[in-house]
Amino acid sequence: MDYWFRLKSRRIEFLPQIAYSRSTTNVVGDDFVDGYKLDQLHLNFNTNIYFLDLKEDCDCPVFSKQGNLLTKGLFLQVSPGLVYSFEEINYNSNDPDHLHANDLSYKIGLALGLDIGITDFLTLTPMVGINYYPSVNWENFDLLHYDATIGSSIANETTIRQLQFGVRIGFRSDYK
Repeated sequence: MDYWFRLKSRRIEFLPQIAYSRSTTNVVGDDFVDGYKLDQLHLNFNTNIYFLDLKEDCDCPVFSKQGNLLTKGLFLQVSPGLVYSFEEINYNSNDPDHLHANDLSYKIGLALGLDIGITDFLTLTPMVGINYYPSVNWENFDLLHYDATIGSSIANETTIRQLQFGVRIGFRSDYK
């Protein structure tokens, strides 16, 4: 879910966003760990910069704009954000205990997108981008992978790079 507002004199639009994601991984061949689960709550401040048409703006959706689709619809998205993560490690044993951790981290994202106006009210936007999380703390990850004979060489803190493909469906009920 996101909300939309823009600068009056330039083609720069802001789409603050709240999102939820879940990923799970099964581990094969580990006598101790069965899998990992990661739930995340995202707060992003997406900023779309229409760099090929920065000065030529009108208060209208892409469908109503005159000119080339690429020139009018192509944008660079800069997306700083905060992410609250709920991590869980599931063990192979019948023990119901799992290792849980929570973490608040920040990220920066860059994407390239193209607004394709279907009507004055509906826009499809395919996008491709990358997100970078410079510091994510996986609490107790080192304990899980600890070997008493050699100690632990696994760090609790890591970076994440995430390639992202998607399509945004935008509906503007405020257009007159």
